[in-house]
Amino acid sequence: MTNGISVVAAVALNLAVYAVGRAAGGSFRFTSAGEPAEVDPLARCHLTLAPTVVVAVLAIRARVLGGDRSVKQKV
Repeated sequence: MTNGISVVAAVALNLAVYAVGRAAGGSFRFTSAGEPAEVDPLARCHLTLAPTVVVAVLAIRARVLGGDRSVKQKV
């Protein structure tokens, strides 16, 4: 559940940065194949979601396969 919240928070933060940049008069452009291209909010979501979901899945998988090591062991 925490990983899902992290993904949503990352997308929300990224879109907030995008909105502030646009409100300040900025544009999000890059050059692709010699032509200028502009990044829209949907592309920003995709560029945030893809790596964040991969990290969340790997974290879940590591926890399932490796167990929860946060529990203190008896000495």
